[in-house]
Amino acid sequence: MAYNFWNNNVSPVVPRSAIGGWRACWVTAALVTAAGMWSLHDRPAVWPADTDGAGPSPPVLETRINPNEADWPSLCRLPGIGPARANDIIAYREHYRQINGPEATPFTRPEDLDAVPGIGPKTVEQLRPWLVFTRVGGDEPGV
Repeated sequence: MAYNFWNNNVSPVVPRSAIGGWRACWVTAALVTAAGMWSLHDRPAVWPADTDGAGPSPPVLETRINPNEADWPSLCRLPGIGPARANDIIAYREHYRQINGPEATPFTRPEDLDAVPGIGPKTVEQLRPWLVFTRVGGDEPGV
């Protein structure tokens, strides 16, 4: 005869050796579930939506960014620019400087970013308030 898990009596339903295995499975599943829920306890279930419904807003920028000098993390923080576009801007900037010299300034106004693959007029307009440009050979702000 075998031990019946549900009512603690002897029954031919489940062999005694299998009881410990099933209990271990249930305990393990409960612990894994609890650990998964605990690891997510400080994350929001749903990202807060913007008023325009475009999804979560990017981190707030404290200063304007010069695309001629900005590093990858700074470019990623620009609205409409993610990791892939940031890589494209840096690749364009490096290629431009290989052709025109290391001191060349590929971007002197927001519209110059339109030459980067994947950036169009709408993205340029979105970026305009967050960009600053320096003139070649000086720290004076450009257009």
